[in-house]
Amino acid sequence: MEQIVRYEKKPSRLPWIAVAVASGLLVLAGVAGFFFAICTLLGNSDAAKLALATAQAKPAFTDRIGQPATAGRIVTGSVQLNNDDGSAELTIPVSGPKGKGKLFVEAKKNAGRWQLNSLFFAPEDAADTLDLLHTGGAKPPESTW
Repeated sequence: MEQIVRYEKKPSRLPWIAVAVASGLLVLAGVAGFFFAICTLLGNSDAAKLALATAQAKPAFTDRIGQPATAGRIVTGSVQLNNDDGSAELTIPVSGPKGKGKLFVEAKKNAGRWQLNSLFFAPEDAADTLDLLHTGGAKPPESTW
């Protein structure tokens, strides 16, 4: 007597795996989008604009990095605002025709006007850090932000 063996076809797991992978990619894209949106907001803040304008007015900065100097996309730190007052601590990547580096910024906003408390430039290719607020050169631009 012949024995017949029947195999039942199990449901494929492939659709569930595809849904899980697609969901993971969607979450990852959302997190990356949120990160870049925050970096863009920090980079477009008035404190960041004042810091870059002040740095560009300093020969010590422009001699190292060249002109025009541009801010990078990944600005990190924080900006806290409360009506006409606030504070900012930012790290701004900058680059120019002669090199790259980072600006380290601390600023306060009082009565609607930003003022830099500290502004340092750390070139990528050197171990030294330049204090851009206490070096010679052009007077920092007046804050209108």
